[in-house]
Amino acid sequence: MRQFGLALMMMGLVACGSPTPAATPAAGSGSAEALQKAAPVLAAAAPAAAAAPTSQPSEGSAAPVKGLGFDRTPPDQAAGTTEHYGWAFTTAGPAMPISKAIEACVPSGKVCRIAAKVSGVCQNKGCWMTLTAPELKQEVRVKFKDYAFFMPKNAMGGKVDIEGVLTEREMSQDEAQHYADDAAKAGEAPRKVTGPVKAYQIMATGSDLSLVK
Repeated sequence: MRQFGLALMMMGLVACGSPTPAATPAAGSGSAEALQKAAPVLAAAAPAAAAAPTSQPSEGSAAPVKGLGFDRTPPDQAAGTTEHYGWAFTTAGPAMPISKAIEACVPSGKVCRIAAKVSGVCQNKGCWMTLTAPELKQEVRVKFKDYAFFMPKNAMGGKVDIEGVLTEREMSQDEAQHYADDAAKAGEAPRKVTGPVKAYQIMATGSDLSLVK
């Protein structure tokens, strides 16, 4: 009975957060033996030690670095500035011209950085762009991965360094007409599209946009 009472007293000290007293034998020949028998009970009642904090996140837990334009149409960008939209670039080296990217990236399906001029942008939300280059007879359409970020509506005429996957595809007449309608500014009649349209498309994850003064 005496042993059980001593165990309960020790459990009460642990539960209240008080430091556990040193195991000094009390008066009587059975004191040390009682503490030894109570040890498993105390160990079960003690709270688990908190994990030591780490200064670095575990591998794969860090969120991708984000730029502007996520979840909403960004405001017009000021002339003479360069801003980054979407996720941070993952590839190194300078951006390549569209013509070179078509040769290098379309067959492989790899992520590329492409430099071009913005020839159009969605005037509803900034949810797509078109790019042009002197050596191309057609525009290259840009969409943004997971519909996660958008570009400013005044991006037309600016220069972009854009990262993503470049593919060749065929748009239906309805899809091509939808883009033509979105491209028309207020008060302007949209361009009429007839028949399917073959096009190159970039599924972009990030873009630097530079606007001249």
